[in-house]
Amino acid sequence: MHYKQFDFSVLFQGAFGAYTRLEGFAAYEFFSNGKVTEKHLGRWTPETAATATYPALHATLNTNNTVGSDFWLKRTDYVRLKNFEIGYSLPKYIVNRMKLQGIRFYVNGQNLWTHMKDMKDFQFDPEAPSGNGTFYPQQKIYNFGATVGF
Repeated sequence: MHYKQFDFSVLFQGAFGAYTRLEGFAAYEFFSNGKVTEKHLGRWTPETAATATYPALHATLNTNNTVGSDFWLKRTDYVRLKNFEIGYSLPKYIVNRMKLQGIRFYVNGQNLWTHMKDMKDFQFDPEAPSGNGTFYPQQKIYNFGATVGF
């Protein structure tokens, strides 16, 4: 989109109707001698049996908690602001005095925002190859610069 000397672009990316099976760090407590996370606070105990959102915690491997079931299957619908850029081009009368074709200043960012309703309690990147949580996540990147035409 352009307006006078300003230009603007935005790219959203997303998916709808996708599911992933959580495993490893994203699912299990104390995975690889790790810690429990926020999602484990809703664990089952005799007192929380009616309101529990996670199975009982175990310090050692408990095969009951790792049996495949739809409990570990989570919707991964998401919308991500993949790229945003705003730029300003100097007016022609200024550029012509400098004997240049054009000068444009810009600021942009990548992977700035991700919305995932069902996965907000998990460390999960919807573009990762699996739901195991053991990958390097998308980085937020900010750039600024100038384009000069000679």
